[in-house]
Amino acid sequence: MIAALDKVSVAMFGKSRSSAIIAQTCVTCEGPAERFRDQLSVKEHKISGMCQVCQDEVFNLDSEDDS
Repeated sequence: MIAALDKVSVAMFGKSRSSAIIAQTCVTCEGPAERFRDQLSVKEHKISGMCQVCQDEVFNLDSEDDS
């Protein structure tokens, strides 16, 4: 599964999520990925390699309006 996730992230972002996780950087924006809102966000980082800011943008956590 790790190889599959890395293959997808290389295709999408040009770098593997595994290397981003090890370096504590974000696979999407290349910024630091060291501080997270909660344990669910930490878990998501281990899956996707995204920092908190990118997770918020992808999952629209700042927007409560679904209309």
